[in-house]
Amino acid sequence: MEVPDKILKTADKKTYMREYKRNQYQDPEKGHIIKERNKSYYLKKKHNLDNDEIKLFGILFPLVFKIRKEMEELKKSNPLIAEQILAEFLAK
Repeated sequence: MEVPDKILKTADKKTYMREYKRNQYQDPEKGHIIKERNKSYYLKKKHNLDNDEIKLFGILFPLVFKIRKEMEELKKSNPLIAEQILAEFLAK
């Protein structure tokens, strides 16, 4: 009587990880957080940023980065409008 070889759950690690990550991204609570964290890591690597800002803003870092970038562009093109917009936000 022959005993069949035991097949490991993770015999095909590539397929297992693909399914594992797919399930993580589909989770409504965790999926959004994972995507935002990945955006933060991408921005950090692409723009050579330090971890302090990423830790400070958390998953909101990509949004803060976009706001800063757009405000710098607005400040270069028209500083008066940039000051006016900032004054509106600071007054509230």
